[in-house]
Amino acid sequence: MSTSSNKRIVFNIVLSCWLAYTLSMCMKMVYSASMVAIKDEYGISHFIASLPITLYYIFYAIIQLFLAAIMKKINMKLYMLITFTFSGLSYVSVFFFSAVWYVCSVMAINGITLGAVWCGSIMAFSKYLTKKQMHESLLLMGAGAAVGNALSYGISALSMSLENWRLSFFIMGVAFLVSTVYMVGTIVRAEKIKLTPDESPNGTLRKNQVYTAKAYEAKPLVIMAMIVVFFACILYYAFTNWMPTILKNVFGMGNSQATLLTTIFPVAVFFGVYFANVLSDKMKNDFLLTLLSATMVVILSLILCFTYRAGAFICVALIVWLGIALRLITSLNCSLVTLHTRDYFNSGSTASLINSSACVAAAISPVLISTILDLSGGNWTTGFIVLFITAIVLAVVPLVFLLINIKNTNKINEKNKGEI
Repeated sequence: MSTSSNKRIVFNIVLSCWLAYTLSMCMKMVYSASMVAIKDEYGISHFIASLPITLYYIFYAIIQLFLAAIMKKINMKLYMLITFTFSGLSYVSVFFFSAVWYVCSVMAINGITLGAVWCGSIMAFSKYLTKKQMHESLLLMGAGAAVGNALSYGISALSMSLENWRLSFFIMGVAFLVSTVYMVGTIVRAEKIKLTPDESPNGTLRKNQVYTAKAYEAKPLVIMAMIVVFFACILYYAFTNWMPTILKNVFGMGNSQATLLTTIFPVAVFFGVYFANVLSDKMKNDFLLTLLSATMVVILSLILCFTYRAGAFICVALIVWLGIALRLITSLNCSLVTLHTRDYFNSGSTASLINSSACVAAAISPVLISTILDLSGGNWTTGFIVLFITAIVLAVVPLVFLLINIKNTNKINEKNKGEI
């Protein structure tokens, strides 16, 4: 088959995976975006309102570990077709029946059915794309997260303005069903022509143009990534899930206004994804880049504790900058680490393992914040102090791994000198 035909298929693979991932982010976040309206309609506590999010991430984490172990042994495209179709249909059904227990069940089930979107996409990239193409595609996927989050808040705000938050579930479900057909179809097409990435010097990319971790760094890098994303996601989801509530409780905004303003957060934090892609190849040290970003999170978290009541603009600005730094950390450790260690581990399995840690944190975060709010009577000062302490732990982890890596590097350099 001609090179132009291969490029078209690669383009379709990337676009279809991007659409599926973007819409899965919409589906994941549409409940969070609608939570203020759901809480008001049913008169439920912060804890009950956050329970569907917690269940979603608990089951998502479990399925990630499961897929990491079996994904090379099963027909992934068939698995994705079945689970994604069920996922889309379940969201559509919320439009017609939306009791709290049912919405909670749908969110929990979708933790399982949406589990293959990320790792399935990474597996497809690793199989059919060159390293350069995969590097660029991961940046695009990061944009998908930003677009998906912003779109979910935007559509939810529109639905609430029409006095029917259920409409957003219907729209997302239908769109995801369409993207599923597109994604599976492109993978089938790639398999049919036996598409393989061209890493030759005359191909799309020279292998050494993309940063690759050294062999002795690969395992510690994956371990650090699993720990770092846990603490980073506790912080990230604390802001992305609860920002409308913060704006409503602290500054007295209405539901639709608070939800619409929150769209700034997922759009702005895409800069974190961009910085991760640019800086990782320049610094060629994921340990150091993670430490520097975590240090910024600590500083911003401390400032937020004392200034968040100064005004909505200051509060939103600080949260947005925190989101950028946290997104840099999660993009680096969830996405790029799978590329940087691609020569040593299966990228799909690595993505599942790291993502499972992120999902456990995402499950804990709403419970942690809701418990603090319920016990403190909605006191966000207490919540921000807890998040600041979490930020300190986040910074300590890459510091320890950086020191260990420096020690290992020195040992290997000394050994090489001795052999010379």
